This record gives sequence, C-alpha cells and structure tokens, in this order.
Amino acid sequence: MREAPNPILHQLSCRRWKLLTLVAALGCAAMGCEDSVSYTHIGAPSPALVARPTDSVEVFLGTPPARPHRNLGVLQVARGAFSPDRSMDDTVQVARASAAQMGCEAILVTSIDTLGGRQRPPNVQANCIVYTAPPVTEPTSAPCPPQNPAAARGAGG
Repeated sequence: MREAPNPILHQLSCRRWKLLTLVAALGCAAMGCEDSVSYTHIGAPSPALVARPTDSVEVFLGTPPARPHRNLGVLQVARGAFSPDRSMDDTVQVARASAAQMGCEAILVTSIDTLGGRQRPPNVQANCIVYTAPPVTEPTSAPCPPQNPAAARGAGG
C-alpha cells in the first residue's frame, strides 16, 4: 500500500516553491529579463501631447531634422535578456513605439550601445522631438509652355 502524503511536508514544499518563484522573479527583474523604457523630461514644459500611430513618428539617426523643432526629453530603451527580438532595429522600433505613445512627432537616436555583444541586447537613447513649424512643402512648378518656333527665331525671320 502507498502511504498518504504528509501534509506538513507538502506545505513546506509549497512554501519552498513559492519562495523559489519569488527569488527567480526578483532576480529576473534585477538582471533585466524584461524590456525597460524610461523617459526624462528636459527643458521647458512640453505642450499637451496626444498619442499617435507608431508609423507617423519619424526616426533620425545622429543628425537632427532640418525642420524647426524642440527636444522635449530623452527616451532610454534597455532590452531585456529574454526579449524575443534583440536586434538593434527592433530596439529602435521599441523606442519609436514608446515615443508614439507619448505623442512625439519624431525621435533623434543619439546613442546605441552594442558593447554587450550576445550576452546583452543593444540599448538605445533617443530624444523626443516635436516640431515648432509646419513642414515646408516644395512648390510645384508648372511645366514650361511649349515655345513657338517662330517666336524663338525672332519676328523678322
């Protein structure tokens, strides 16, 4: 016959399991298992921003946009060790999506840290940008009218 499980041992086993789960979760948080996005506001108070579609946020690498703008703050994206896509492009897209949720019109990527190699995914730092002037549109020029061959040669021929 099989003995019935000891309820005291079962209770201790459950407590150990809960403790182990808690320690693993805390360790994972400390070691960076999840993505982390932080934002630091800089400069003057920002205008009221509204979330926008991610694909409407422009991305600039290193060189700021020529259009007049304000830098409102700095986004820092640190990818977790278990992020599904740990590529630099995907990390920039996480920054872009976060900026869209905040209402930024563009981001200026100022730093990409790839020194961790395979052990650590890249981290990205980017400025949240809002434009202070409407976009400049190029004037559309009308096609030149066809020239009259007689006028081009002169009136007297």
